[in-house]
Amino acid sequence: MACCRCCCRQREDERAGPHFFKIILSDTLDSGKLGIPRRFLKKYGNHLSSLAFLKVSLGSNWPIELKKCNNGTVWLQKGWREFMEYYSIGHGHLIVFKYEGDSTFRAIIFDKSTSEIDYSSSSGGSNPGPVFRGPTHPRPLTRLELANKFESEHPFFKVVMPPSSMKTSLVKFCFDAFVGSVKGQL
Repeated sequence: MACCRCCCRQREDERAGPHFFKIILSDTLDSGKLGIPRRFLKKYGNHLSSLAFLKVSLGSNWPIELKKCNNGTVWLQKGWREFMEYYSIGHGHLIVFKYEGDSTFRAIIFDKSTSEIDYSSSSGGSNPGPVFRGPTHPRPLTRLELANKFESEHPFFKVVMPPSSMKTSLVKFCFDAFVGSVKGQL
């Protein structure tokens, strides 16, 4: 017996689990907390504990405290700001939350270009693991800081290139400055 499309779609939705998304606005950045939609809370709010876990693509598991208010709102609060900072989440980013049960959400983060972020570059190339990233955790190094740490026994130089220079295969630099900087290395 054939199944109608609406039944099949409903079964697919049930297997996929409940989802909601949030667009990050300035009030979320300023307050350091994110509200969970009331419609989601009506269906699943009773299953949420005071501690939720956000999982990202590389398997990192971030504990985030849930603040339940008397008016029925629930906020991702303690740990949320660190999560945003770690993944460089800013105004206009979009996050899809897939509820997996046991107060665990899979978080899929999209930047302003509507592309999913590169989680490995957000974490400095390493997986943070299931640890809380508090304010005392060192931030990942910038590309320039990483370049400044580079050492070699061979002569080399560094050039800071704006993104626009990546369109060509040529690098312009001052030859006199190059000779002066490697004079002691030759």
